[in-house]
Amino acid sequence: MIGVTIVRTWSARYKAAQIQVCEDRVHQNWIAANDLRKVLPTLRTDLQLQQYHDSGFEKLDQSGRYFFNERALARELKRMGSYDALMFLAWLDKTIVYPATRKREGTPALRSMPMPLDGANGEANTQPASLSGSHIPSRNDPPAARPVLGRHHRRESAWHGFRAEHLLAPFGRLLGGELSLRRTLLAGCAALMGLTGLLLLFCLWLANPSAYVGNYILRQWLVVLALLAWCIGFVLWCVAVMRCALRRQSEGRSSLVSGLAFVGSAVLLLGTTNLVLPLAGEWATGWWGTVTRSNQPVQVLHDARLGRIVVRGQLGFGSYQALAQAVATTPRLRLVEVESPGGYVIEGMAMARLIEQHGLDTVSFAHCASACTLLLAAGQDRYLGPNAVVGFHRSGLQGVAASHYWNPTDHQIADYYRARNTAEPFVLRALDTPYGDIWTPPHSQMYEAGFATLRWSERKAGY
Repeated sequence: MIGVTIVRTWSARYKAAQIQVCEDRVHQNWIAANDLRKVLPTLRTDLQLQQYHDSGFEKLDQSGRYFFNERALARELKRMGSYDALMFLAWLDKTIVYPATRKREGTPALRSMPMPLDGANGEANTQPASLSGSHIPSRNDPPAARPVLGRHHRRESAWHGFRAEHLLAPFGRLLGGELSLRRTLLAGCAALMGLTGLLLLFCLWLANPSAYVGNYILRQWLVVLALLAWCIGFVLWCVAVMRCALRRQSEGRSSLVSGLAFVGSAVLLLGTTNLVLPLAGEWATGWWGTVTRSNQPVQVLHDARLGRIVVRGQLGFGSYQALAQAVATTPRLRLVEVESPGGYVIEGMAMARLIEQHGLDTVSFAHCASACTLLLAAGQDRYLGPNAVVGFHRSGLQGVAASHYWNPTDHQIADYYRARNTAEPFVLRALDTPYGDIWTPPHSQMYEAGFATLRWSERKAGY
């Protein structure tokens, strides 16, 4: 800029940032705009600032950087009006503007700000004269009297101060839209992705058959609360992005980028539900069925006259407990008849493990499909009646699109089939059948693969 001669360059420290200050021959200070963005990330772009300020925002050297003079910077900070901007303005007035004003007036700079009398009452004004009339927090307010605390109380007070300042304040600034758009997007995405990962691990733990002993009500509520926490986190992040976009627009910056970022992030994060819902959906729907009392466990009969335990109906939550009660009933029966279209895999897996642990035999006379095949495979001897129809397919949820690959539940089912001495080609064929379709192999193929062991005509004496 013509007419500006820099005679001194120095660096001022504001919080953790270094602000470059250039002093010209008339003791006017110029502050680099790039350094300001370290502490005020919402500062407008150089092109927007150049169009807004007729003077006081110029290039001083060949580096291409723009500098504010004191007056233009104060005007820009007041226009921004945010808490950070006003605090920086107070620091600027005390650290840079006031000493420069003393130099221009030919008066030595004082070590502290003057405290002129306020009006006719003779009381001291605790706010700097250059800041009178502006809504800026005063830095010269005398501290309130504090009681002398003991060592224990000082440690406790410091701990409470650390929690409030270092943990809650950043979240408050994020939710209030006070951070830059980039930080809001990155922090929100990182937090929600981390929450999604924790939720996935949590659902995998809940769906682990080895840890399930029929405590379905507790697990259903845990899943619902976890999904609710995820939804609340997503809504709060969306609100933070919207507030950040509105603030940018009020500062005269284009809202196009903010709108695109909001829509893109919403689409991205909604896509993560495809990872969560297949694992948690079974428990969420089961929770709704439990609350509305529409979820009924399978019917289990301890029929001493027939000499067997009969399992009929949908494998709903509570089926494991019903079978466990029948198995423990006297006289102890050794054969379990299974007739079911399927149901919840975790209930079927737990029931299969119960049958296997007690060394019981299994038989199907009519229809056994989906999760019911786990119960049939659990028998020590596995019989097929002449009219039995056994159906296999991959796991899935009603209302959710069938996947084209095995999920963790399918791998657990396959491992259980293998553990019951079922041939590998048969296992692959069974679980390559998509959810919504069904594969009903002939009896001969099930005998050959080892899934079924004996015909009903070859049953033990007493059955």
